Amino acid sequence: MRNNFDKATKAALEKQQENMELKNELMGARDEIRKLNERLRQEQVANDKLKEEKAELQRLKQQLAKMLS
Repeated sequence: MRNNFDKATKAALEKQQENMELKNELMGARDEIRKLNERLRQEQVANDKLKEEKAELQRLKQQLAKMLS
């Protein structure tokens, strides 16, 4: 009976350890996702700024073409 209890206790501790390792992996993955989402947001902001600058350059190009014609 004691042997069964020891086996059950050992199995429970191993399962608890496995669960903690999985939890740590999950927390690491969540952190990585947060970092990637932030980087994506920053890149989207930069892309929006580039689009605005491109539109402004196009406008200036058209204005210059009108002035030269």
